[in-house]
Amino acid sequence: MQARTEMRGRPGEYSRAVLPTVCRSPATGPGSGGHDGPVLQNLLKVAAIAILAGTSMPSFADEVVRIADVPRESYEELHAMGDFWSVDSKTGEVIMYVDAQQRASIESLGYKVRLDEKRMRSLEYAQSIDAEAWRRAGLNGIPGYPCYRTVDETKSELSALAIERPDLARWQSIGETWLKANGEPGGDDIYVLVLGNQDSPYEQPPFVLMAAQHARELATAETAARFGEWLVDNYDSDPTARWLLDHREIHIVAQQNPDGRREAENGPGMWRKNSNLNACRGGTTGVDLNRNSDYFWGTHSSGSACNETYRGTSPSSEPETQAIQNYMHQVFDPQWPNGSGNDPVPEDAQGLFISLHSYGDMVMFAWEGSGGGASNHAPNHNQMAWLGRKFGFHTGYEVGRDILYSAGGTTPDYAYGEFGVAAYTFEIGSQFHQSCSSFEQQMLQDLMDSLVYAAKAAARPYQAPSGPDVVDAAAVWNAQAQTLQLSGIADDTRFDRNGVDEAPVDNPIQDIVDIRASFDLPPAQAASSFTISPESADAVSAFGARVHIGQSIELPRLLFFQARDSQGNLGVPEAVWVDEQRAAVSPDAISATLPVGSTAQRTLTIDNIGSEAVTWSVATDLPASFSRDGHDPELDEPLDLQDFSLPGGGSSSENRVGGIQTRGQVVGFSFEGTVSNLGSGSWASDMAMTVTAPDGESYVVGGYETTNPDWDFQGGGSGSGGTYQSSHIGPDVFGDQGVADEGQWSFGFEDTWTGGMDWSSVTVTLHKQVPPSCIDPAGVAWLGVNQTAGTLAPGANAPLAISMDASDLSPGQHDALLCVSTDDPAAGLIEVPVTLQVISGEPQIFDDRFEEPAG
Repeated sequence: MQARTEMRGRPGEYSRAVLPTVCRSPATGPGSGGHDGPVLQNLLKVAAIAILAGTSMPSFADEVVRIADVPRESYEELHAMGDFWSVDSKTGEVIMYVDAQQRASIESLGYKVRLDEKRMRSLEYAQSIDAEAWRRAGLNGIPGYPCYRTVDETKSELSALAIERPDLARWQSIGETWLKANGEPGGDDIYVLVLGNQDSPYEQPPFVLMAAQHARELATAETAARFGEWLVDNYDSDPTARWLLDHREIHIVAQQNPDGRREAENGPGMWRKNSNLNACRGGTTGVDLNRNSDYFWGTHSSGSACNETYRGTSPSSEPETQAIQNYMHQVFDPQWPNGSGNDPVPEDAQGLFISLHSYGDMVMFAWEGSGGGASNHAPNHNQMAWLGRKFGFHTGYEVGRDILYSAGGTTPDYAYGEFGVAAYTFEIGSQFHQSCSSFEQQMLQDLMDSLVYAAKAAARPYQAPSGPDVVDAAAVWNAQAQTLQLSGIADDTRFDRNGVDEAPVDNPIQDIVDIRASFDLPPAQAASSFTISPESADAVSAFGARVHIGQSIELPRLLFFQARDSQGNLGVPEAVWVDEQRAAVSPDAISATLPVGSTAQRTLTIDNIGSEAVTWSVATDLPASFSRDGHDPELDEPLDLQDFSLPGGGSSSENRVGGIQTRGQVVGFSFEGTVSNLGSGSWASDMAMTVTAPDGESYVVGGYETTNPDWDFQGGGSGSGGTYQSSHIGPDVFGDQGVADEGQWSFGFEDTWTGGMDWSSVTVTLHKQVPPSCIDPAGVAWLGVNQTAGTLAPGANAPLAISMDASDLSPGQHDALLCVSTDDPAAGLIEVPVTLQVISGEPQIFDDRFEEPAG
């Protein structure tokens, strides 16, 4: 069991350059690891091994166990019997930290209890670290976990950020911890990092992100800190960071319980509560700050001071609770209609609150303390569920209000109950002491993506999730033509509850109606905008347009996109930098017809139509010799389809956009889905599926007594419900060269029997190869270029002589490529096809006009 340890004082402060943090270039996403992170972590790992060398792993009387078949209504009973950690979403087992007596008590209730060996190893490692030896070795971070900054390192780094960028950040105290408020040694202030363009003339709706309320949950504070650092560090280079700090005010309380966190850093490692010495001194000291808030206080928590969910002597009895609640009163405006909490908060309400905890891979929301059942849902339950499912799309976490256990006195319930803001708990990861490799390589990017979406949605958290997202957007400026080429994908399907069965049943998925684009400001705030039609009237659609501006524009400049669906729902804005197109190549194809033995010359021109110099090179290559021996698994692109029903003889269809996750030539696909409710005499293989590629090429598989190729599960063996798979790869699917992946893919389903069936969890995975053309040009003997490289000043051009020699070629068609590379990212690698048709005989000379008349 946890015991209070003597405070060892604050460790020294460390430089940001030494600590691994998120360092992102404009070309990568938020959460990408810094360039020196892996190297530094390896060095720290070696040092940690040296510290542990010769130290035997301790033997613990307490253990982490898994308890099977616990009904949800018994969770609260188990809370009183030990340290209730989480519930395994896959097995349903409750995970607890217990001593021998507690385990015996649980087993006496008839539960099957087994050791959680994985978490025991993690716990034994954490408790075997010598914190003092770690620091004597000059190592940074929490002992044994160098990727997680200590309280003092976090304060030093984030306060320095505010000093470096006072235009974007400020660092301020919002209150005191219990130790400081009560004159005990080692106490501290609680700080907030407030982010936003301090001179922004625009409205900045608030987003409050709180972390480390429970001391032992290591990854939470680091996640919050890195999110803030990414925003500030990338304000000048990343369009998303720029517009969020211009149009949002983001409040990050990275260490809400610094007293308790220091205990976790320096002591046994399982400290959860604050450091209130009047609560179970010498035992599991402290008050659970996430049971101490005003709303639902006294329910679904413990009145025993030594219990890990001890709620305190009264609502908001703790200074840490008072600090965050008082601060929220400075940040949020009350938005309940008529001051009542019975009716829903208006849909146009602003503000968002997220509390980061670990662990469990879950997203939960208010009301957390009202108890189970739909009758206890909050008035804005559906809207919070839909926003939560947006977070679930990014993280893969389960999403629901009532998916773990009820907890009274939580901070999210206070945020929603007091102000009406959308309020969430994220239970991140799978361990309290998540390994650094797992945190940085598997968790962090998804969490950053979800927090970025949260910041975007903070202006309209109850409305924006119902609208479509814009992804893969681009804007390219052609100064010569004064045109703007716009492109992207509008997607109204990016929801995922990840298996949770909780209302609402449906997500607000509608067809895309239009996409608006505007300079400098989101379309709703801009004086003018461009309206773009989707390529198809579906819930996911690509879009593109060339807009004639008619005048020059200054770069750099932001361009915003926002999509609208058929119900009028607007999604969150998306911003991109307008890229300047500098390189233009003409013509886009070259061809000639020559007799055997003759030569010809054509001209290829490279123009610099931009404002900066262009460096270019040209090489020749043969088109890819396409391999039909399978596919590259790294290029597989799964397309998840909505559940659908097929009545007997009925049909269903759906469109999805391909070429988003990976790029290549599609050479086949795999199908996987779960069938249920098979009608009388029906087989799963009675369903025929038509796959239509963006270029119109199609392939049909399955069905009863058809001439289509068979499913792998064809026949009577598919006559029962279950999950079925089938793979189709080869030249008979999409031809010898495959088909391009980018664009709209259509999937049609038909029941060719009369029984009917339902399908769920359907995924069609596109299998691809990447043609190697122009990747490593090998040269073409019959095709030559008089100049292979150069640099063009703005406004200059390079007319290149392209020679074709049919001397050694046989009659027939010969194909090659001119591979034009430039340093213009908007142009990329340009492939110019060259087709030479060689014919037999002498060159045809048209000289009849010069001949004398016969006779």
